[in-house]
Amino acid sequence: MQFVFYYGSNGTGALIASSQGDSTYAIFTRDQKYGIQAPFFA
Repeated sequence: MQFVFYYGSNGTGALIASSQGDSTYAIFTRDQKYGIQAPFFA
């Protein structure tokens, strides 16, 4: 499992987690209004 943090402007950003075992990604988005959102799996 690998993790990447993306920092956007004004408190936004994302955490991207990848799994090499089954080639999937989970993306957790963040913003000031809603905080951390549910993951998106690709």
